[in-house]
Amino acid sequence: MLVPAGDAYALARAVHRLRDDPTRAKRLAATGRERVAGYTAAAMAARYRRWYAEIGAHMTGLSQGDRAK
Repeated sequence: MLVPAGDAYALARAVHRLRDDPTRAKRLAATGRERVAGYTAAAMAARYRRWYAEIGAHMTGLSQGDRAK
């Protein structure tokens, strides 16, 4: 559900459409819950651990001179 920035009328229409279509509203809510599930503290910590492991593995493969650059 996208509306132009600053367009209060378009936002009101979009909200009314959701109010009038509970099936769509439920579907959007479920999709939103699925999307934000990947942003929990635990999920973000796991993502950071993987990134740091990848960086560490990459740095291990570089020669001492390459690391200084």
